[in-house]
Amino acid sequence: MSESLEQYSGKWTFFVNTNRLLFLLVVSTVLLVYYFVGGYGFPDYRNYIALAENNGYITSANEYAAEWVARFFLRNGFGVADSAAGTVDFFAAFVQIFYIVFILILMRGDDLQQQQRGWLFFTLALSPLLLTTALRATPAYLIIAYLCSYGKISTFRFFILAVVAISFHDSAIVMIALYVMSCVFCNVFYNVRESFLRWGMWGAFTLILLSQQVSFLFVSLVSHFDLGIRAVYFQGGESASVVKKIFLLFIWVVAYTGLSGEAVSIRSKVFLCASTLVMALSFSLSEVAGIRFSVYVLGAAVVAKGAFLFSGNEDSKFKQVDLVLGFMYFVIMFYDIFRNVKAS
Repeated sequence: MSESLEQYSGKWTFFVNTNRLLFLLVVSTVLLVYYFVGGYGFPDYRNYIALAENNGYITSANEYAAEWVARFFLRNGFGVADSAAGTVDFFAAFVQIFYIVFILILMRGDDLQQQQRGWLFFTLALSPLLLTTALRATPAYLIIAYLCSYGKISTFRFFILAVVAISFHDSAIVMIALYVMSCVFCNVFYNVRESFLRWGMWGAFTLILLSQQVSFLFVSLVSHFDLGIRAVYFQGGESASVVKKIFLLFIWVVAYTGLSGEAVSIRSKVFLCASTLVMALSFSLSEVAGIRFSVYVLGAAVVAKGAFLFSGNEDSKFKQVDLVLGFMYFVIMFYDIFRNVKAS
Protein backbone atom coordinates (compact mmCIF):
# COMPACT_ATOMS: atom_id res chain seq x y z
CA MET A 1 0.00 0.00 0.00
CA SER A 2 2.77 2.40 0.94
CA GLU A 3 4.60 1.58 -2.29
CA SER A 4 1.53 2.36 -4.39
CA LEU A 5 1.07 5.65 -2.53
CA GLU A 6 4.67 6.55 -3.23
CA GLN A 7 4.22 5.72 -6.91
CA TYR A 8 1.02 7.77 -7.03
CA SER A 9 2.74 10.66 -5.26
CA GLY A 10 5.70 10.42 -7.62
CA LYS A 11 3.45 11.07 -10.60
CA TRP A 12 2.53 14.45 -9.15
CA THR A 13 5.95 15.57 -7.95
CA PHE A 14 6.74 16.68 -11.50
CA PHE A 15 4.18 19.46 -11.13
CA VAL A 16 5.13 20.41 -7.55
CA ASN A 17 7.75 22.81 -8.80
CA THR A 18 7.40 26.58 -8.85
CA ASN A 19 8.94 27.12 -12.27
CA ARG A 20 6.82 24.43 -13.94
CA LEU A 21 3.65 25.58 -12.21
CA LEU A 22 4.24 29.17 -13.31
CA PHE A 23 4.97 27.95 -16.84
CA LEU A 24 1.70 26.02 -16.97
CA LEU A 25 -0.19 28.99 -15.48
CA VAL A 26 1.15 31.40 -18.11
CA VAL A 27 0.54 29.01 -21.02
CA SER A 28 -2.96 28.19 -19.78
CA THR A 29 -3.82 31.88 -19.53
CA VAL A 30 -2.74 32.55 -23.11
CA LEU A 31 -4.50 29.49 -24.55
CA LEU A 32 -7.73 30.06 -22.61
CA VAL A 33 -8.03 33.55 -24.06
CA TYR A 34 -6.99 32.34 -27.53
CA TYR A 35 -9.70 29.68 -27.69
CA PHE A 36 -12.30 31.83 -25.95
CA VAL A 37 -11.85 34.57 -28.54
CA GLY A 38 -11.21 32.20 -31.46
CA GLY A 39 -8.15 32.04 -33.67
CA TYR A 40 -9.75 33.97 -36.52
CA GLY A 41 -9.44 37.27 -34.68
CA PHE A 42 -5.66 37.08 -34.30
CA PRO A 43 -2.99 38.61 -36.54
CA ASP A 44 -1.72 36.29 -39.32
CA TYR A 45 -4.72 33.94 -39.10
CA ARG A 46 -6.08 35.25 -42.40
CA ASN A 47 -2.63 34.81 -43.97
CA TYR A 48 -2.67 31.17 -42.88
CA ILE A 49 -6.14 30.79 -44.37
CA ALA A 50 -4.80 32.15 -47.67
CA LEU A 51 -1.92 29.68 -47.56
CA ALA A 52 -4.28 26.79 -46.82
CA GLU A 53 -6.53 27.77 -49.71
CA ASN A 54 -3.57 28.00 -52.09
CA ASN A 55 -1.81 24.70 -51.30
CA GLY A 56 0.64 26.21 -48.83
CA TYR A 57 1.89 29.09 -51.00
CA ILE A 58 1.09 32.74 -51.57
CA THR A 59 1.74 32.76 -55.32
CA SER A 60 4.13 29.93 -56.26
CA ALA A 61 6.25 27.07 -54.94
CA ASN A 62 9.41 29.10 -55.51
CA GLU A 63 8.60 31.49 -52.66
CA TYR A 64 10.20 29.38 -49.93
CA ALA A 65 13.62 27.86 -49.50
CA ALA A 66 12.29 25.38 -46.97
CA GLU A 67 9.30 25.39 -44.59
CA TRP A 68 8.39 21.89 -45.80
CA VAL A 69 6.50 20.82 -42.67
CA ALA A 70 4.62 24.10 -42.22
CA ARG A 71 3.55 24.11 -45.87
CA PHE A 72 2.55 20.42 -45.70
CA PHE A 73 0.32 21.12 -42.69
CA LEU A 74 -1.32 24.11 -44.36
CA ARG A 75 -1.69 22.30 -47.68
CA ASN A 76 -2.93 18.97 -46.41
CA GLY A 77 -3.60 19.04 -42.68
CA PHE A 78 -3.25 15.24 -42.68
CA GLY A 79 -6.79 15.12 -44.04
CA VAL A 80 -8.36 15.79 -40.62
CA ALA A 81 -10.07 19.00 -41.73
CA ASP A 82 -12.43 19.66 -44.59
CA SER A 83 -11.91 23.43 -44.76
CA ALA A 84 -9.09 25.97 -44.80
CA ALA A 85 -10.12 27.26 -41.37
CA GLY A 86 -10.14 23.73 -39.96
CA THR A 87 -6.68 23.09 -41.40
CA VAL A 88 -5.31 26.26 -39.79
CA ASP A 89 -6.93 25.41 -36.45
CA PHE A 90 -5.38 21.93 -36.58
CA PHE A 91 -1.97 23.45 -37.35
CA ALA A 92 -2.34 25.94 -34.46
CA ALA A 93 -3.22 23.14 -32.03
CA PHE A 94 -0.24 21.07 -33.21
CA VAL A 95 2.19 23.97 -32.71
CA GLN A 96 0.75 24.78 -29.27
CA ILE A 97 1.11 21.15 -28.16
CA PHE A 98 4.65 21.07 -29.60
CA TYR A 99 5.49 24.20 -27.58
CA ILE A 100 4.20 22.79 -24.29
CA VAL A 101 5.74 19.31 -24.66
CA PHE A 102 9.10 20.64 -25.89
CA ILE A 103 9.53 22.95 -22.91
CA LEU A 104 8.18 20.55 -20.28
CA ILE A 105 10.71 17.95 -21.42
CA LEU A 106 13.50 20.49 -20.93
CA MET A 107 12.10 21.58 -17.53
CA ARG A 108 12.17 18.09 -16.04
CA GLY A 109 14.58 17.48 -13.18
CA ASP A 110 14.46 19.62 -10.05
CA ASP A 111 18.24 20.03 -10.11
CA LEU A 112 18.03 22.19 -13.25
CA GLN A 113 16.76 25.39 -11.67
CA GLN A 114 18.57 27.77 -14.00
CA GLN A 115 17.41 25.88 -17.08
CA GLN A 116 13.84 25.88 -15.76
CA ARG A 117 13.96 29.61 -15.07
CA GLY A 118 15.29 30.20 -18.55
CA TRP A 119 12.29 28.49 -20.17
CA LEU A 120 9.92 30.20 -17.76
CA PHE A 121 11.30 33.59 -18.84
CA PHE A 122 11.12 32.46 -22.48
CA THR A 123 7.42 31.76 -21.97
CA LEU A 124 6.79 35.03 -20.14
CA ALA A 125 8.48 36.97 -22.91
CA LEU A 126 7.22 35.18 -26.01
CA SER A 127 4.20 32.94 -25.37
CA PRO A 128 1.59 35.62 -26.22
CA LEU A 129 3.19 35.86 -29.67
CA LEU A 130 4.27 32.28 -30.32
CA LEU A 131 1.06 30.57 -29.17
CA THR A 132 -1.33 32.85 -31.05
CA THR A 133 0.28 34.60 -34.00
CA ALA A 134 3.75 33.54 -35.19
CA LEU A 135 2.69 29.90 -35.38
CA ARG A 136 4.81 28.82 -38.37
CA ALA A 137 7.99 30.12 -36.76
CA THR A 138 7.29 28.93 -33.20
CA PRO A 139 9.19 25.59 -33.41
CA ALA A 140 12.13 27.43 -35.01
CA TYR A 141 12.28 29.96 -32.14
CA LEU A 142 12.17 27.15 -29.57
CA ILE A 143 14.91 25.14 -31.25
CA ILE A 144 17.28 28.08 -31.77
CA ALA A 145 16.93 29.04 -28.11
CA TYR A 146 17.69 25.46 -27.12
CA LEU A 147 20.72 25.16 -29.39
CA CYS A 148 22.13 28.47 -28.19
CA SER A 149 22.24 27.13 -24.64
CA TYR A 150 22.82 23.41 -24.92
CA GLY A 151 23.53 22.37 -28.49
CA LYS A 152 26.72 21.14 -30.13
CA ILE A 153 27.16 21.01 -33.88
CA SER A 154 28.94 17.67 -33.87
CA THR A 155 25.89 15.67 -32.75
CA PHE A 156 23.08 13.92 -34.60
CA ARG A 157 20.61 15.73 -32.34
CA PHE A 158 21.82 19.08 -33.67
CA PHE A 159 21.32 17.94 -37.26
CA ILE A 160 17.77 16.72 -36.60
CA LEU A 161 16.77 19.86 -34.69
CA ALA A 162 18.31 22.11 -37.35
CA VAL A 163 16.28 20.36 -40.06
CA VAL A 164 13.09 20.62 -37.99
CA ALA A 165 13.65 24.34 -37.37
CA ILE A 166 14.26 25.06 -41.05
CA SER A 167 11.29 22.92 -42.07
CA PHE A 168 9.00 25.29 -40.17
CA HIS A 169 10.45 28.67 -41.12
CA ASP A 170 13.06 29.95 -43.56
CA SER A 171 14.48 32.49 -41.11
CA ALA A 172 15.95 29.61 -39.12
CA ILE A 173 18.44 29.06 -41.96
CA VAL A 174 20.18 32.32 -41.04
CA MET A 175 20.25 31.52 -37.33
CA ILE A 176 21.47 27.94 -37.83
CA ALA A 177 24.27 29.19 -40.08
CA LEU A 178 25.12 31.86 -37.51
CA TYR A 179 25.22 29.31 -34.73
CA VAL A 180 27.51 26.99 -36.71
CA MET A 181 29.85 29.90 -37.45
CA SER A 182 29.85 30.83 -33.75
CA CYS A 183 30.87 27.28 -32.80
CA VAL A 184 33.59 27.20 -35.46
CA PHE A 185 34.84 30.61 -34.31
CA CYS A 186 35.14 29.33 -30.72
CA ASN A 187 37.00 26.23 -31.89
CA VAL A 188 39.49 28.31 -33.87
CA PHE A 189 39.94 31.05 -31.28
CA TYR A 190 40.10 29.30 -27.94
CA ASN A 191 40.50 32.41 -25.82
CA VAL A 192 37.74 34.73 -26.97
CA ARG A 193 37.85 37.87 -24.86
CA GLU A 194 34.54 39.19 -23.59
CA SER A 195 35.82 42.70 -24.22
CA PHE A 196 35.87 41.84 -27.94
CA LEU A 197 32.25 40.70 -27.75
CA ARG A 198 31.26 43.84 -25.87
CA TRP A 199 32.69 45.96 -28.68
CA GLY A 200 30.55 43.96 -31.09
CA MET A 201 27.49 44.56 -28.94
CA TRP A 202 28.14 48.30 -28.84
CA GLY A 203 28.46 48.19 -32.61
CA ALA A 204 24.96 46.67 -32.74
CA PHE A 205 23.73 49.39 -30.38
CA THR A 206 25.05 52.04 -32.76
CA LEU A 207 23.41 50.35 -35.76
CA ILE A 208 20.05 50.43 -34.00
CA LEU A 209 20.39 54.10 -33.10
CA LEU A 210 21.48 55.07 -36.62
CA SER A 211 19.21 52.60 -38.42
CA GLN A 212 17.81 55.06 -40.94
CA GLN A 213 21.23 56.38 -41.92
CA VAL A 214 22.55 52.83 -42.33
CA SER A 215 19.46 51.95 -44.36
CA PHE A 216 20.27 54.50 -47.06
CA LEU A 217 23.74 52.97 -47.43
CA PHE A 218 22.42 49.45 -48.02
CA VAL A 219 19.07 49.87 -49.75
CA SER A 220 20.59 50.68 -53.14
CA LEU A 221 22.70 47.50 -52.98
CA VAL A 222 19.84 45.23 -51.92
CA SER A 223 17.49 46.69 -54.54
CA HIS A 224 19.57 45.07 -57.29
CA PHE A 225 18.60 41.57 -56.13
CA ASP A 226 15.36 39.74 -56.83
CA LEU A 227 14.20 38.73 -53.34
CA GLY A 228 10.70 37.65 -54.32
CA ILE A 229 8.14 37.91 -51.52
CA ARG A 230 10.95 38.78 -49.09
CA ALA A 231 11.47 42.12 -50.84
CA VAL A 232 9.04 43.52 -48.28
CA TYR A 233 11.70 42.88 -45.63
CA PHE A 234 14.27 45.02 -47.42
CA GLN A 235 12.54 48.07 -48.82
CA GLY A 236 14.45 50.42 -46.55
CA GLY A 237 14.40 54.18 -46.42
CA GLU A 238 11.44 54.46 -44.06
CA SER A 239 11.62 56.40 -40.82
CA ALA A 240 12.07 53.86 -38.08
CA SER A 241 9.37 53.76 -35.42
CA VAL A 242 10.63 55.19 -32.13
CA VAL A 243 8.69 52.52 -30.23
CA LYS A 244 10.32 49.74 -32.26
CA LYS A 245 13.75 51.27 -31.72
CA ILE A 246 13.14 51.30 -27.97
CA PHE A 247 11.96 47.69 -28.17
CA LEU A 248 15.15 46.61 -29.97
CA LEU A 249 17.31 48.54 -27.52
CA PHE A 250 15.55 46.66 -24.72
CA ILE A 251 16.35 43.35 -26.47
CA TRP A 252 19.93 44.60 -26.78
CA VAL A 253 20.11 45.08 -22.97
CA VAL A 254 18.75 41.56 -22.39
CA ALA A 255 21.41 40.12 -24.71
CA TYR A 256 24.22 42.36 -23.38
CA THR A 257 23.75 41.23 -19.77
CA GLY A 258 24.14 37.67 -21.04
CA LEU A 259 27.84 38.41 -21.59
CA SER A 260 28.16 38.71 -17.80
CA GLY A 261 26.40 35.43 -17.15
CA GLU A 262 28.74 33.02 -15.37
CA ALA A 263 26.74 29.99 -16.51
CA VAL A 264 26.57 31.16 -20.14
CA SER A 265 29.10 29.34 -22.31
CA ILE A 266 31.47 31.30 -24.52
CA ARG A 267 29.82 29.66 -27.52
CA SER A 268 26.47 31.09 -26.45
CA LYS A 269 27.99 34.51 -25.83
CA VAL A 270 29.51 34.61 -29.32
CA PHE A 271 26.17 33.58 -30.80
CA LEU A 272 24.31 36.26 -28.82
CA CYS A 273 26.76 38.90 -30.03
CA ALA A 274 26.56 37.76 -33.65
CA SER A 275 22.77 37.42 -33.67
CA THR A 276 22.37 40.85 -32.08
CA LEU A 277 24.52 42.34 -34.85
CA VAL A 278 22.36 40.56 -37.46
CA MET A 279 19.23 41.86 -35.73
CA ALA A 280 20.56 45.44 -35.71
CA LEU A 281 21.69 45.32 -39.34
CA SER A 282 18.40 43.76 -40.44
CA PHE A 283 16.48 46.46 -38.59
CA SER A 284 18.43 49.06 -40.56
CA LEU A 285 17.25 47.42 -43.79
CA SER A 286 13.71 46.70 -42.66
CA GLU A 287 11.78 46.96 -39.41
CA VAL A 288 9.97 43.72 -40.28
CA ALA A 289 13.22 41.76 -40.62
CA GLY A 290 14.69 43.37 -37.50
CA ILE A 291 11.68 42.46 -35.35
CA ARG A 292 11.72 38.92 -36.79
CA PHE A 293 15.33 38.36 -35.69
CA SER A 294 14.80 40.17 -32.36
CA VAL A 295 12.54 37.32 -31.24
CA TYR A 296 15.39 34.85 -31.84
CA VAL A 297 17.79 37.04 -29.83
CA LEU A 298 15.38 37.52 -26.93
CA GLY A 299 14.52 33.83 -26.69
CA ALA A 300 18.13 32.67 -26.92
CA ALA A 301 19.33 35.24 -24.37
CA VAL A 302 16.84 34.48 -21.59
CA VAL A 303 17.25 30.70 -21.96
CA ALA A 304 21.07 30.88 -22.07
CA LYS A 305 21.38 32.89 -18.85
CA GLY A 306 18.27 31.60 -17.06
CA ALA A 307 17.22 35.16 -16.36
CA PHE A 308 15.35 38.03 -17.94
CA LEU A 309 16.88 41.48 -17.71
CA PHE A 310 19.82 40.69 -15.41
CA SER A 311 22.74 38.25 -15.66
CA GLY A 312 21.20 35.34 -13.73
CA ASN A 313 24.38 34.73 -11.71
CA GLU A 314 24.07 32.80 -8.46
CA ASP A 315 25.14 35.81 -6.39
CA SER A 316 22.72 38.16 -8.15
CA LYS A 317 20.57 40.24 -5.81
CA PHE A 318 17.96 40.86 -8.49
CA LYS A 319 16.47 37.39 -9.05
CA GLN A 320 13.10 38.26 -7.54
CA VAL A 321 13.11 41.64 -9.25
CA ASP A 322 13.89 39.85 -12.50
CA LEU A 323 10.84 37.61 -12.04
CA VAL A 324 8.62 40.62 -11.41
CA LEU A 325 10.00 42.32 -14.53
CA GLY A 326 9.37 39.16 -16.50
CA PHE A 327 5.72 39.10 -15.49
CA MET A 328 5.41 42.83 -16.21
CA TYR A 329 6.79 42.23 -19.71
CA PHE A 330 4.35 39.35 -20.15
CA VAL A 331 1.41 41.60 -19.26
CA ILE A 332 2.59 44.24 -21.74
CA MET A 333 3.05 41.71 -24.56
CA PHE A 334 -0.22 39.99 -23.68
CA TYR A 335 -2.05 43.32 -23.89
CA ASP A 336 -0.28 44.33 -27.11
CA ILE A 337 -1.26 41.07 -28.86
CA PHE A 338 -4.82 40.87 -27.58
CA ARG A 339 -5.83 44.54 -27.74
CA ASN A 340 -6.33 44.36 -31.51
CA VAL A 341 -8.17 41.05 -31.58
CA LYS A 342 -11.69 42.46 -31.54
CA ALA A 343 -10.85 44.92 -34.30
CA SER A 344 -9.39 42.18 -36.52
